Amino acid sequence: MHKWRFGFGMRSLNRNPSAPAELPVTAAELARIGIPARKIPRVLRELDRAARADPRLTCRAPLLRLARSFAALLP
Repeated sequence: MHKWRFGFGMRSLNRNPSAPAELPVTAAELARIGIPARKIPRVLRELDRAARADPRLTCRAPLLRLARSFAALLP
């Protein structure tokens, strides 16, 4: 049992099988607020993760603030 449980990536286990709604933030909006094009895909992935973890993140304003802070942290 121990080998089976850790024989694959734990992130492959999805606690919420239903697909989350689309993010209300687009790549064009991220570019407009000044996030470099090379960081936009990673910022979108991080925003998606944050929205999945906290379903209250549905408004654009908090997501854009999070996007700025994520972009500042990325190399």
